[in-house]
Amino acid sequence: MICACVVASLGTSCERTRTGEAQKPTGIAALLPAENDLPGGWRVAGTVRVFTGRELYEYINGGADIYHEYGFVEVAAQEYLTPGGVTVFLNLYKMSDPEAAFGIFSATRRPEYEVVAIGTAGARADYQQIFCHGAYYVETQAMDTDSLTAPAMGDLCRAMDSNLESEPDELPEALNLLTDKDLPPNSRVLVRGPLGLNTRKYLSDENLFSLSDSIPGVLASYQMFADRPEPQTILIVNYPDSVVAERVFSRLQEFYKEQAGDLLKGARLKPDETRLMFATDRDVNVITLKGKIIKAVFGLAPVSKNK
Repeated sequence: MICACVVASLGTSCERTRTGEAQKPTGIAALLPAENDLPGGWRVAGTVRVFTGRELYEYINGGADIYHEYGFVEVAAQEYLTPGGVTVFLNLYKMSDPEAAFGIFSATRRPEYEVVAIGTAGARADYQQIFCHGAYYVETQAMDTDSLTAPAMGDLCRAMDSNLESEPDELPEALNLLTDKDLPPNSRVLVRGPLGLNTRKYLSDENLFSLSDSIPGVLASYQMFADRPEPQTILIVNYPDSVVAERVFSRLQEFYKEQAGDLLKGARLKPDETRLMFATDRDVNVITLKGKIIKAVFGLAPVSKNK
């Protein structure tokens, strides 16, 4: 009787304690697929964990910063066992808005991933399937893979997608800045800060392009030239007006002057009012300003020193 009353004082009735009835999840945890949402043979393993705001560092300390850069709200984490006994981890991230959800999705996927028709956009690799839907980003990760695991992860993702009530959104408008027909399907990345940019091209920990949720950029890495095995990276940012764009371009000129003068022996910089070229023995970066748009191309072929 004493134990029963203690449990009751914690918010669980004596009747529910006697019957062993599980308390139903609430909030974001309630969106996760239950066993009866999945094909036969699936099992839920362990209990759901929810992390909000800065608590994300307790869950993925080394990778939390980029989620916050895009606009992290909370995540629900749950483990499942496939009918074949393989453990699959599912993370359901709620982001600040649909653009943030697509942004972290696009930064996570890679050009070599297979496109999957699910939610707003989806992709998969051998051990992973990811997608975004509205303000949610979903990732599933398998501990092992075989001929049955990939289809099983697809089942889990479809069940998760069906639990998200909102309609999938259109792709972010900023992606229309980069519409090269030769782009691989998974190559465009929406960036809201330096960490998103650094997933494809590291320049600096400083936010050189002044990227934010209100000034996103779009980038892509792909092989532009058949005779060069290394990919090139393109970034395009559309600023609110030409004054902001000119200020960012001026800061970029200063950054590359510092690079040429202090850090890289033999580096060469050719700047003017609307174009700068920074060349090393390895590659060339070209950044142009046109009105309120800045376009940067990284990793072009080196040029001779007399040019």
